[in-house]
Amino acid sequence: MTKKGLYLIFLSFLTIVSAFSQESERIYNKKLIEKKQYTVNIDVNAMALLPNSKLIMGALDIFSLNLVKGELEKIETDKSWFKKEIGYVSSIVYENDTLFVVDKVNRKLLKYDTKNFETISNLKPYIRLSDGVYMGNDNYIITQYRENGKDNWNFQFTVYNTKKDKEIKTYLFKDFFQGDEHYTEECAGFQLEGKFYSNAKYTIYICDKLSKFFVFNSNAEFLYTGNTLFNYPVSKATQRKFLGGETCDLNPDRYVNRSISLYDNIVYVLSNVLDDDIVSMDLYNIEDGSYLESISIPIYNEDEYPKRIFVNNSILFVRYGTSLVSYDIVEK
Repeated sequence: MTKKGLYLIFLSFLTIVSAFSQESERIYNKKLIEKKQYTVNIDVNAMALLPNSKLIMGALDIFSLNLVKGELEKIETDKSWFKKEIGYVSSIVYENDTLFVVDKVNRKLLKYDTKNFETISNLKPYIRLSDGVYMGNDNYIITQYRENGKDNWNFQFTVYNTKKDKEIKTYLFKDFFQGDEHYTEECAGFQLEGKFYSNAKYTIYICDKLSKFFVFNSNAEFLYTGNTLFNYPVSKATQRKFLGGETCDLNPDRYVNRSISLYDNIVYVLSNVLDDDIVSMDLYNIEDGSYLESISIPIYNEDEYPKRIFVNNSILFVRYGTSLVSYDIVEK
């Protein structure tokens, strides 16, 4: 069977499951016009655009892509932490000639100057982070497990200020899911696994496996919990312990949201739920979480499927299997 057939069977299963719980239908008012294709044979998990038309991409390493010349360059620094110490980049934020990078494997908060790519700081804070993103004003928001008494843990958002070197706010996930029959503190890290994205005004965390996202402002204040189009609730979890560790089995174990981007007041979500075999990017208003519309994302070279998205102004960058493609977003 072809890659396309396997992919469509897998994603169509998700669509069939959701058919009984759909709360609304997608609206397609815009389309994509391809601008340029770049060959990018690297893993890409996070992206940020610099004013000089260089797209910064990170995962196992950090690369710079010149969007005009099409040249891909691995970033090396004088302190060599990119070469030897990067575990996995989960988020990149650009602000005032500075890149703020979170390495969730090494649990580091990295900052460097984009003018000459010199390292500004390479911080491993005292708090143990699972994931995170820079949200402005020297604050990072992270997800973490925090011990709350013997053999008792909370899964939570923690806002950490690098200048003060201390936590300034915490938000417990159990407070967001009070009364949910399937939410369990022991398995919350598996049930609520997700992705961060931040710009100058808002920070958002979207869950991979259910229809929820959480929105904060630039002052690290929680604003609201939003819902994506399809009503996927928290999956039932069973904790299993092994020698040296433990894990959780989810039923069902599915991916609802594949990737996220945020530009101005619009949230762009690459959905893992097909619409009649169409891969869709759903748009939401960041101010109140309301659904706006959807845009269909093409399959590239017949068998390359969208994995990551990044939006800047009216340009969409889509990371496929071995390609990065830029599109203009226009009205139909």
